[in-house]
Amino acid sequence: MNARMAVIVIGAAAVSLLVGYGCGPKMGPDVNPEKFQTIQQAATQRKVALRQRFANTGVSVLKLMREDLTARPAAGEALALEVTGDGYTRTIDLSEVEGQLGTKDANDRSILRDYVQKQLPAFDQARLKAAGLARVKKRLQPLLVNRSELSDLANRLGGATTVPSVPVIGELQWVVADFPKAGVEPIAIGSDVIAAWGVKEPELYQVAQDNLRDTIGSESLRTTMFGSEGRMGTLAPGTNSAVIILKDFLPAVRRVWQAQDDVVLLVASRDDVRFLEKSEKRLIGMVWPQWTGTLTQRPNVLCGSPLLLTEKGFEYFQFEPATKPATKPVGPVKPVGPIHITH
Repeated sequence: MNARMAVIVIGAAAVSLLVGYGCGPKMGPDVNPEKFQTIQQAATQRKVALRQRFANTGVSVLKLMREDLTARPAAGEALALEVTGDGYTRTIDLSEVEGQLGTKDANDRSILRDYVQKQLPAFDQARLKAAGLARVKKRLQPLLVNRSELSDLANRLGGATTVPSVPVIGELQWVVADFPKAGVEPIAIGSDVIAAWGVKEPELYQVAQDNLRDTIGSESLRTTMFGSEGRMGTLAPGTNSAVIILKDFLPAVRRVWQAQDDVVLLVASRDDVRFLEKSEKRLIGMVWPQWTGTLTQRPNVLCGSPLLLTEKGFEYFQFEPATKPATKPVGPVKPVGPIHITH
């Protein structure tokens, strides 16, 4: 065999080997075809993964908002949460905001927080209905609101139900609310829930007041002394500001202060309630500039007028501050003792 023939034989052998090892025309089906995806399949898989991520973010957001509730991603491929409270579970559909999530400039947590927040009022009313009065009865207490807040509460429920309230004076009112856990915003009880519980509103009002009275301890209210100028009372952190509506409040202040004077109340918000003796005009004049300054800094003032609490109830306190206060306005001071409430 000459050199030319040898090259031809070797080349033919090489081609035969390449064909035999699959480098030639396809001779049979692919191995593991499930590893290969179409563009549509890949897009679907990516969407499912994104929804899972968004749902997990929603769970994290809800946990920070409401420690009394539990949540998990809903089963299936839909973007939704299963939220549970007091044994009641409801699915919150997040598909409405899906198009806003995952974009370059999107704040996913903020978007989900705002959306879930809007869904919770309806969830809470359904939860309270399903739970029944017996389960939540011990958690019910009065909640101070103004007229604007009352309207807002009703609007959050979609106008399908009202929120019954009890007037205190002017804009100031109170509603029955569920206080599910410390640190969780109270949930006002709607008329549909009250009807489902089969209880009359006056009976529910009494339950709420009794529960509030039972929570008031020796550390709930504090007194701050200002030397010869007088004294001012404040609520301890965590104390329900609606304590001022209880019949026990004025007698307790009088008993501890060993005085029979009426009490002037400054109710800027649920976490800023101050009270002073009516006769301490000089101290009221010192506190006045600071309090009125506080009102201008709050977007929603609970009661913008000073109140006078007497044995007959609430009335507006008529006070004309001096053009120039005798002394500079008082600053933050340290409480020196509690007011003890007995019941």
